[in-house]
Amino acid sequence: MLEIYNEDQMRFWLKKFSYEKELEDLKKLCKETLFDKFPQRLNLIRCLWFKDLGETYGTCSVSKGFNEFRGCRVADISINIFHLLYTPDKITKYVLPHEYCHAIGFWEHDKEFKQAFKLLTGLVHPDYTDDFIAPRSVCKILLEEKASCQP
Repeated sequence: MLEIYNEDQMRFWLKKFSYEKELEDLKKLCKETLFDKFPQRLNLIRCLWFKDLGETYGTCSVSKGFNEFRGCRVADISINIFHLLYTPDKITKYVLPHEYCHAIGFWEHDKEFKQAFKLLTGLVHPDYTDDFIAPRSVCKILLEEKASCQP
């Protein structure tokens, strides 16, 4: 069974393999993408989280949250740290906008979802096959091996 790291375990792993700075840089890139490149929707507050999500690349949930009195919805988008560190280009180009499409109301992976994705990014939505991004366990091992080879 796959062990999913909690926040403390993740922090320990990042420090042990010296990925803290790289992750901070990638978080900044993701935040710039989400907050600067994607259009702001009225009454939608966007929150971006980074954690170990097991084999999932990213998730999105939308709720009324603490700003309900203003009629705002809160979109919580989470990105898997291991996938982000291993394939940052795929995460920022495909997974982050995929989750944003969910946040703005396209919940099904249907034709309208793929049209919204293309309007947002100018890209065709990829088919998420088994080899789109390596599994989390493979990403983790390869990241550890890469860090071990560094001087």
